[in-house]
Amino acid sequence: SDYVGAVVDAAYPDDASVTGDADIQRWIDDAANQGNVAGLPRMDSKADLKNVVTSVLFRITFHGIGRLRSISTPEPAFATNYPPCLQSA
Repeated sequence: SDYVGAVVDAAYPDDASVTGDADIQRWIDDAANQGNVAGLPRMDSKADLKNVVTSVLFRITFHGIGRLRSISTPEPAFATNYPPCLQSA
């Protein structure tokens, strides 16, 4: 989340620049309406963008590690205290 925050802060000087980024808005609309990610917020602020991008990175990391656990380590790589789908409305 620190990395995402630094990148968002470097790329967007204020909340209006996030709202005005047509590519970000289209990406969120497509993910919410055509993808399988329910409950995405509108990208009205840097905080919203940071939260969504951090969530996406965590999903990729956990799902990727979950698929490789038998190769990379004998211990379970998926933390059992997380919901199995990593998604909730």
